[in-house]
Amino acid sequence: GDAEGVRRRPTPPLAGDSASIALPNSPSKQEAYRLFMNHGLSVKAVAIEKAIQPNTVVGYLLDAQESGLPLDLQRLPELSESCVELLRAARAAVAEQGGESLGINEIRARLADDALLDRGGVPTPTYTDVRLFLARESCAAAGIADG
Repeated sequence: GDAEGVRRRPTPPLAGDSASIALPNSPSKQEAYRLFMNHGLSVKAVAIEKAIQPNTVVGYLLDAQESGLPLDLQRLPELSESCVELLRAARAAVAEQGGESLGINEIRARLADDALLDRGGVPTPTYTDVRLFLARESCAAAGIADG
C-alpha cells in the first residue's frame, strides 16, 4: 500500500551514543563529553564533577572533536589575547622556517625559543592552549562559526 513508499529516517544517535563509538575504551572522555554536550555543564563544572583539571576536560573535548564528534568551541574557555598573539607569532615563525607541518609540536618547539618567550611576561601556552588555538583557527579558516 501507501506505506511502502514512505521511508523512515533513522533516529540520529544521542551525543552519548556517538561518544561511545568515537572514543572507544575511554569512559572518562565519553563521560566528560556527555556532561559538556548533553547536560550543558561548563568545562569547570565537568572538571569538578570528574575531579580532574579543567585543561584535562578541554583536552578530552578536543579529542572528541578530532574523532569526528560535534563540539561547541564557543563554550570552551577563551584564550587571552596575548596568548593568541603569541601563538600566531609562533605559527608564523614555523611557517617562515619552511616547516611542512604547523602542528602542535612544531609550534610548541618554537614557543621554547627565547626570542618568543621574552614577550612582556605572557605565560608560555600549555599543550592544551595550543590545541584549542589550532582548533579555533581551523574552524575560522573553514568559515565555521567557531566550531
